Amino acid sequence: LAQAILVQAVLAHAILVGTQERLQSAVVFRSVRLPRVMSKGAASPFAGIGVEVLNAMGAGAYASVIQAALAALGEPIVNRVLVKRMKVMEAMDDVSLAMLLDFFKTTLPTNFLKFPFFEAINAFCAALPISPSTRGIFTGFVFTTATLPVTNYRYRKSM
Repeated sequence: LAQAILVQAVLAHAILVGTQERLQSAVVFRSVRLPRVMSKGAASPFAGIGVEVLNAMGAGAYASVIQAALAALGEPIVNRVLVKRMKVMEAMDDVSLAMLLDFFKTTLPTNFLKFPFFEAINAFCAALPISPSTRGIFTGFVFTTATLPVTNYRYRKSM
């Protein structure tokens, strides 16, 4: 399922980018082909920023699938240990495979919102002539403010 969603994301990105030439110049990363967008002869400096943001969002989408799988396995157990004060083995016994798969249905869409958004903010800020500390403060403020409801929803579903 996750690989099918990733393939759809890559194809959608390739369609967005446009040409078959760019799709053929893809980077192979762990047997998944992610399109690399080249900014040859960009008309304006903002075109380069747009390309960088799209590339970063693609990387964020790929990372979100991996992290969603890891989170679906670990978060329900960790939350039971930390919030309900259960022992680790009790928490593992309390969580079933069906619950983990159901939670994966929550982690994947929330990660598809959070990871590409963070990468887009970070890529956009990297193109601005500001200091790294200011960039980090701005990225952190925008990201945490915008994704707080998503994070709260995901936490609630993990319990």
